[in-house]
Amino acid sequence: SYPSTYRFEMRKSRIDNKIPLYIWLLMGLFTVIKIWLAAGQSLSAREAAVHDDRLFLSLAQNLLEGKWLGAYDQFTLIKGPFYSIWIAIAFISGFPLLLSQHLLYIGASLIFCISIRPLLSKPIYMLGLFTVLLFNPMTYTDETMTRVIRDGIYPALTLLIFSCAVGLLILANKYAKWVWLWSVSLGLFLAAFWLTREEGIWLLPSIGIIVLFSVYRSWKSRKLEGGWLKPLYLWGSAFILAFVLVSFVSLLNLQLYGLYAKTEFDARPFKSAYGALSRVKPKETLPKVPVSKQTRREIYQISPAFSELEPYLEGEIGEMWAQLGEKEEANKDEILGGWFMWALRDAVNSCLLY
Repeated sequence: SYPSTYRFEMRKSRIDNKIPLYIWLLMGLFTVIKIWLAAGQSLSAREAAVHDDRLFLSLAQNLLEGKWLGAYDQFTLIKGPFYSIWIAIAFISGFPLLLSQHLLYIGASLIFCISIRPLLSKPIYMLGLFTVLLFNPMTYTDETMTRVIRDGIYPALTLLIFSCAVGLLILANKYAKWVWLWSVSLGLFLAAFWLTREEGIWLLPSIGIIVLFSVYRSWKSRKLEGGWLKPLYLWGSAFILAFVLVSFVSLLNLQLYGLYAKTEFDARPFKSAYGALSRVKPKETLPKVPVSKQTRREIYQISPAFSELEPYLEGEIGEMWAQLGEKEEANKDEILGGWFMWALRDAVNSCLLY
């Protein structure tokens, strides 16, 4: 049913895109070398890191026991659950966690090269790209890959999303058999990405540009089977799938903990409280300090609710979080931005308990 010239172009494209056996063998060899180099690393978890390593392991244990995220406390919903899900999957599969993270990144590198292969004039370029991605120094970085923290899978998930987006961009305008596979995979990886960290919105502008270009190209060419709107169906299906999966997690949290959100940082009460504090204009702006001691003292005087937290933010809790920050002369003894949200939560929790 296709025009004869288009059938010829499809056959020619398949021939041109065929990857020689020696390319696959070299990629396999480099993968073995990569795993051998990574074998020198060791994974560790900090027991005292109740907001990171210990939290992810505890949540994974609850998942393995069929308890979802376990009994509710101040830590249960502070971070997305996907990294804990990944830990549980690695445990069930029998793969060491560190090896599973390296294999995920290796797979992401391979999928990216496959997705972009139609744009490369020679197969050797695919091998070169794969090698550069494979031996990325980031994958050997201490702390990033050697601690039980979500940074170990975050780069791989990012690469997988761009791989699927590029694959969908290239094939959405052609008579491609596997075009829906890219769409479904994009939805799955977007959901995993969104459930891993809280700042996933930074990815949307890049994906949005790819989507707009894909739709514009199809509209301009008008040669797509099923009409130029087909790319909208493909991209829309991916985003809908991601939305459904993230919403399912939020519904589970609503059912078990009474909060429709993937984390408590997405909840309106926290955003409202933190936003109100950070919008107060300080008399003196300090680097990396969202709400200084002086600003807090002024808020205590006009907010009865916030004044209840004064014994805790200005007491042991505040002092502990202030000591954890990177100190500079300009912000000495202040709670820095990366720690203030935890100090605020601990103060509220202590206030409710006592």
